[in-house]
Amino acid sequence: MTTGRAPHTSSTNSSQPPGDEICRHRAGGWEVAHIGEVLSAERGLSASIEAAFGSTEPTGEGRAEAETVAGRLLARAKEEGTVRPDAEVGDVVMIVCGLAAVIRNDAGDWRRYVRNACAGLRPQRCGRRSDD
Repeated sequence: MTTGRAPHTSSTNSSQPPGDEICRHRAGGWEVAHIGEVLSAERGLSASIEAAFGSTEPTGEGRAEAETVAGRLLARAKEEGTVRPDAEVGDVVMIVCGLAAVIRNDAGDWRRYVRNACAGLRPQRCGRRSDD
């Protein structure tokens, strides 16, 4: 999937907490909400990819690069306490796959899905999530 922005352009000097970088769209960054914007604007993209390649799952160098970026953001977020300590790159991958399915199947408000899914990555404080 080419979006005009390479996943590695995310700034590690952002003033935003890295947990937010993962889930929110900001110019110059790699975020779940940006992926939603692209998939929503180009609804046939997932179906076309699946028809051509038999799957929409990223593979090879593109997947490795995306996982590397997600790993860096998660590590930084964990250090700063803005993401659950048990969050893994696989969690971000699952959120993105779910996002693609919500958009492809027109299963509801994808922005709400992103907010709710990403809330699950936030740490709990005193028995409550930090965004409660």
